Amino acid sequence: MLLKLYVPVAERVRALTSKAQRDRGEGPVPFVILVAVIAVGAVAIGTLIINISTGWLNTHVPKP
Repeated sequence: MLLKLYVPVAERVRALTSKAQRDRGEGPVPFVILVAVIAVGAVAIGTLIINISTGWLNTHVPKP
């Protein structure tokens, strides 16, 4: 299953980093890095929100 995901991603990265793409101006690598940083940030913020809300609910809700 990972191979099915890897092959299209590898082909896309190879196409984006080819000389023909680099000659158009700004390379795609900074864009890929930017998207990765945004995704990691989103996951970190989501995890933080979940942990804070879980902790808040565990300490502030009286048990029946």
